[in-house]
Amino acid sequence: MKRNKITVAVLFMGVLIGTTGTANAQLKNLKNISLSRYKLPNDEDDGVKGDIHSKYVDKIVFAKEEITKNNPVEASFTNTFTLADNIYSRIFLKQSQSNFANNVGHIWSGSDFFYRIKIEGEPVNDLLLNDFTSAGDKESITKWTTLQLGISPAPQQMSEYNQASISILFEHFYHLPEGSYKVKLDFIFDVPADQEKTSATIGEPKKTTSKFGPEIVMASGEFTLNVQNSDKLAYAKKVCNPLPEPTMTDKELEQSMLKAVAGKWEGQTPVKAVIIGDDWIYLRDEWGTITGRKIEAAVVIKFEKQNMYKVFDMSFYQQNQGGEKYGITKYNGEMNGGKVGQWWIAEELIR
Repeated sequence: MKRNKITVAVLFMGVLIGTTGTANAQLKNLKNISLSRYKLPNDEDDGVKGDIHSKYVDKIVFAKEEITKNNPVEASFTNTFTLADNIYSRIFLKQSQSNFANNVGHIWSGSDFFYRIKIEGEPVNDLLLNDFTSAGDKESITKWTTLQLGISPAPQQMSEYNQASISILFEHFYHLPEGSYKVKLDFIFDVPADQEKTSATIGEPKKTTSKFGPEIVMASGEFTLNVQNSDKLAYAKKVCNPLPEPTMTDKELEQSMLKAVAGKWEGQTPVKAVIIGDDWIYLRDEWGTITGRKIEAAVVIKFEKQNMYKVFDMSFYQQNQGGEKYGITKYNGEMNGGKVGQWWIAEELIR
C-alpha cells in the first residue's frame, strides 16, 4: 500500500526503439560476440515500408490524433501539447521485436522490453512504464515494425490503450506545477543475463550485467508539455475513473472504515469511503455459527507529501459479539480481484 519511491516499471510486450547514434554504437559492439546457442530463424516481419517509415526509423513521433499504421500523415506530427490535448505516438523500427532480440543473441521475451519516460524538472523523472497499447499478440511482436502508443488518448479510444500506463502518466503530469516541461520517451531492450540484476529490475541500481551493458536504447522521441491548471480538470475527467456509486449508504459505517485505516500508513490519510459490497458477507465456523461479517468498500487515500489521491478497493471486518451485535470495524486487507481495484484520482472528482 505504501507508495514505492523507486523507479516505476512499465512493461511493454517487445517493441524495440533507440536513439540512432547510441543504438548504432552499441550494436557495432555486438558483431564480434557469438551467442549462437540463442539464435533462431528470424520471423518474416514488415521491414521498413514507405518514405515516412524510412525517414523516422529508430524514432518516436507524436500527434494529437491517431497515427495510422498503414498511412501515417506527417503533417499531423507535432511536439508541443497541453494537458487538454489528446496525445498519441508512433514508433518506427527497422525490424520486429522478436527479430531484434534474436539478432543480438537472445530469444525474445515480453519482459525484456520497456518504455522509459523522463520528465524534465519532475522529482521522479525516470519511469519505466507498461505497454501503452493493447497489442501483445504474436503478430505485433514478430511481424510489426511500427506501433501506436496512446499517451493521453481521446475518451472514446481510451479502452484501446493500456490503462495502467496512462494512469502512471496521469500521476506525474497532473501534479506538475504550471510551466513547460520536456518529456522524453525511450524504448529500451533490457539486456538479459543469467541470474543477474538488469537495468529494469525494480528496486535495484543499474549495473552492467553482460557484454552488452545493462540496456540498449532502441528509439527515442521528445515533446514539450505546457501545463496550465485550467486544463487539469478536463485531463482528469478524461483519464480518471469516477468514484463508483455506493451500493448502500451508511454514514456511521463509512466513518468507522476511515477510522480503521487512519494512521495505518505513514503520510497517508483516508478521506472518503464508498461502500461497494452488495451486502455483508457472513463468516461461519465449522458448526455453522456466525463468527463475523465483512464488506467491500472503495476508500480514497490522500498521499500528503505528493498532495495526490488514490482509490483502493478494501475489505472490512466486524466480529460477532452475540445477540446480533458486532464489534468495531477492522481493516481486512486490499481486495485483489475486487470490484474496482485501485487508481489515481483528481481531487475535483472526489464527491
